[in-house]
Amino acid sequence: MAKLNTFEFPDYSLLDSFKLGSIINSHFNGSVSRNTLSRSLNMSPFGGAFASKLAAARMWGIIIGRGNIELTEHAKTVINLHSLDFNSYKKLNFFLKIPFFNEIITRTKLNILNKEILGPIVQDITNVEPFIIKKKLPSLVKVYNSTYSNISVNYLLSEINTKHITGNKISKIDNFIHQSNTNDDYQLTSKEVKLSFPGVSINLPINSKNLQSCIYLLENYIDSLK
Repeated sequence: MAKLNTFEFPDYSLLDSFKLGSIINSHFNGSVSRNTLSRSLNMSPFGGAFASKLAAARMWGIIIGRGNIELTEHAKTVINLHSLDFNSYKKLNFFLKIPFFNEIITRTKLNILNKEILGPIVQDITNVEPFIIKKKLPSLVKVYNSTYSNISVNYLLSEINTKHITGNKISKIDNFIHQSNTNDDYQLTSKEVKLSFPGVSINLPINSKNLQSCIYLLENYIDSLK
């Protein structure tokens, strides 16, 4: 993981991290100890390269855990559905996991960048000295271009805007739930969200995380009908 001021970004692209996730899924059924994984990759469990690879996969939302590494449910679903066809993962928003990259996309409106374009943008965002940024640019350009070069800029900008709007809506939902829980004069008739369709039947407490999970499940079910 690299850092400029308070802005963090991965040393490996989304594609690299999905390739790691595919190894964890196919060789270890989605869960493996740190030491076992490092041996399978012929890397030292205490080396910086291995730590950077894991940190990147965490940032992209592919894995969780430290001593024991597990695939996230979303990553496992994607890998099982599409194998290595990583360009079909747009609806799962893996491309929007890195706020620093989202800011770069918003400002440049480009999905392929060179050092000459990116350098001034990064300095404006981070307020870091140019000589420090210069050292990070080769890796930053490589990871950025590898991740976004095959994805439409219009799609990315639209999704970033949608994510911002959705975040505001979810915040309002959380506030509404909190208010209903503390206001005796106004109580929800049900504090559960119920979702049922072929293969899925769940009852969950109403909160933003569970609502997001339901939206994700519905979107995937809709895609399966197309």
